[in-house]
Amino acid sequence: MKLFASALAVAASVYGQAPEGMVAIPRGSFVMGSPMNEPGRLEGENQRTVTISRGFFMFATEITKDQWDVVREWALQHGYVDLMEGTNGRITEHGDEIHPVAQVSWSSAAKWCNAKSEMEGRTPCYTVTGNIYRNSAYDRVDCDWDANGFRLPTEAEWEYACRAGTTTAFYTGSIVHVKSSPVDLNLDRAGWYWGNSGWNSHSVKQKQANAWGLYDMHGNVWEWCWDWHGGFPEGINPKGPSYPSGAFPFETFRMMRGGGWNSPAWRCRSANRDTSLAPNTGIDNAGLRPVLLETVSRDELQLNQTMPEQPTYGACPKKQDGKDSLVVVTHGWIPAWEPIDLRWLDDMAKAIEDNLASRGVNNWQVYPYEWAEKAHIPLVQGGPETALFNARGEGVNLGDCIVADGWKNVHLITYSAGATLIQAACDTIKSSFPSAIVHLTFLDPFVGFDGAGRMEYGARADWSDQYFAHDFKTSGEIFSFTEGALRNAYNVNVTWLDENKVPVRVFYSPGSGAVSGTCYETVSSHDWPNQFYMNTILNRQQGSEGLGFPLSMEGGGFSAVTQYPTGNATSRVLGVPDAPCEEYSFAETTQAFAETPVDFSSVTFMKSSTGEKNIYSTGFELGTESPVWIAIELSTTNNANLLSFEAAFTSSPGAEGVFSIYSGTNIVGTLDERVTSSGMRRHSFPIPFLQAQQERMLGFRLDPFSEVQSRITVTNIIVGFRGLQEPFSLFSAGIENGSPVFQLAGPNGTYAVESSTNLEDWNALAFLVNTNGIVRFTDPTPSRATRFYRAVAP
Repeated sequence: MKLFASALAVAASVYGQAPEGMVAIPRGSFVMGSPMNEPGRLEGENQRTVTISRGFFMFATEITKDQWDVVREWALQHGYVDLMEGTNGRITEHGDEIHPVAQVSWSSAAKWCNAKSEMEGRTPCYTVTGNIYRNSAYDRVDCDWDANGFRLPTEAEWEYACRAGTTTAFYTGSIVHVKSSPVDLNLDRAGWYWGNSGWNSHSVKQKQANAWGLYDMHGNVWEWCWDWHGGFPEGINPKGPSYPSGAFPFETFRMMRGGGWNSPAWRCRSANRDTSLAPNTGIDNAGLRPVLLETVSRDELQLNQTMPEQPTYGACPKKQDGKDSLVVVTHGWIPAWEPIDLRWLDDMAKAIEDNLASRGVNNWQVYPYEWAEKAHIPLVQGGPETALFNARGEGVNLGDCIVADGWKNVHLITYSAGATLIQAACDTIKSSFPSAIVHLTFLDPFVGFDGAGRMEYGARADWSDQYFAHDFKTSGEIFSFTEGALRNAYNVNVTWLDENKVPVRVFYSPGSGAVSGTCYETVSSHDWPNQFYMNTILNRQQGSEGLGFPLSMEGGGFSAVTQYPTGNATSRVLGVPDAPCEEYSFAETTQAFAETPVDFSSVTFMKSSTGEKNIYSTGFELGTESPVWIAIELSTTNNANLLSFEAAFTSSPGAEGVFSIYSGTNIVGTLDERVTSSGMRRHSFPIPFLQAQQERMLGFRLDPFSEVQSRITVTNIIVGFRGLQEPFSLFSAGIENGSPVFQLAGPNGTYAVESSTNLEDWNALAFLVNTNGIVRFTDPTPSRATRFYRAVAP
């Protein structure tokens, strides 16, 4: 019972105060239907996943005769002329017991919902030819699914609410006895049926409720649903056939769920859907249990919560006596499954200090800048892309510190997703202190899933250099997330200086479907450019040709950088490269897609009662009173996992606003006014996967952290997709010449394959160039240990 109480408490906290007599049903997904081995199962109960994307309220009990009478009396005085009277149980001589109303048709049930809606000032859901449905037994009744009035649940909503997270035949357990005798003990705890009812309905709330507080979902009286009798519902918010086909008589019937007082146990199961009646027919074991859409959504309540905390940033370097120049070394994304270990950062800073001391260079201060908490991010929360965004705010913070202390010369060194940190720091420095000399060094920089960093990194610096490698982890030349030339840097490929580089076979898809592959690609690692640069600090990198740390200001060779112009599209190669695999054409595997910008004149949106809100067709403006927010319901044509928009703070000096972006109830990003670059700028965030046609709320909230009002303008909001639209599979395809053969099937493009013997350490095995949907490959490496394989594509 404590578990049930906990579930109810969560629902109440999510949805606020439920209307009288109703309980909150949170949105979610579930498996509808029954497993093949469930006793009493019918053919039409095939299991499938169904999503209920919007929470709702449902009456805790079936509508009682007393409740029916109150609304019916009002309705008969307000234009409803043919509502059935209904009965209070099959046997009427039962004293003061309050039974669920019965002997009411689907048509009367729908009209009763409309009448109760009008009584309470709500918008009725049911209409006929555009008019409120009040009279006659029309078949072609329409439903406004966004109206705030009462309506009958869909079959999917009914079963979802009935199960309340359970997967057994009843919410109290499995079905034990299919027939009426002996009594099924699990069903006996939940409801009245043939085996225990005494051939009559019973007062509500006499049996055990489910985890969401619903009584009598099994037995007592059947409950009308919206759906016509038809194919099994599936997908997102399924509603069954639009109208009956009429091919068979039962296809002109409306569905009922839950079983009744005269039903055998198998007909009271959560998944049972064998009973339906004509819409104008009423029987003595059929009633209703209406629902309401949530009046205050969970998303809206999330946006109404107390203001988020103001972001904090890494510690700034404290200027030491006698120092006028600064070296900053910083890191990038730290995968959430790895511990935070930044010893390499301290080691590199110490190596630079020792190098300077050995040469008598005393005016430079070296500082390792850490921002680990904002970089230690799971892939499901955006991984490196989110770290890339967080790094930008850190960079503005660092740039402000450097400007405040008046550093004369600045060298910023970074690795991977720290690239936006040093770029933002450079932009900040040059905006306020243009005479400072700024040198940027990028080590295998992550350019973002959209590749924007390739054009941005190195801009406004006095000189920039980049050192990258052809590596497997970041997909190498296939996707070029960390590989290839930057427009504003001197680009150097250090792959072939790596002593641990390995040759990796390349396989492609021949027309015959056979195994191919005679070419090899040399592969280094994502960490190698970092180690290469460290080696140049320690003066022990063979073949560096004077590049790396010696070209820095503090390294003593900065006067020579004019020989190395930035933007060299053909990167300089150190070491002796292998012959390229010219017979293979590496293809882009991921597909990029963007919807058109959101049109605010054609979307449903909610907004706070406080603050200034100016809404236009292309976007909106917010001005703070806390909280001020706007939320829109979005449904995309295609799958989506990215959100981008243009935004600019337009506040007076001294404002310290924080702009939070929500996808559903998740905060996917924030813009801190203190560290956001001035002017209109596009921002991109990964969002939890949004399936095509699935509804998702996007929320935008602005909070002040000073007495000065904060204002922001947001425009051109776009959702898009980056990655594989379709799944791919990898499986064994037999043995050939003593080696195991594997087959990858999936969208055309290039994949990477890795192998492991312990599921922790993965080694590069092959590139697969898939040109016709299938590519086969072998693993010629002998191994007595069990070996695991995986294919990788962003």
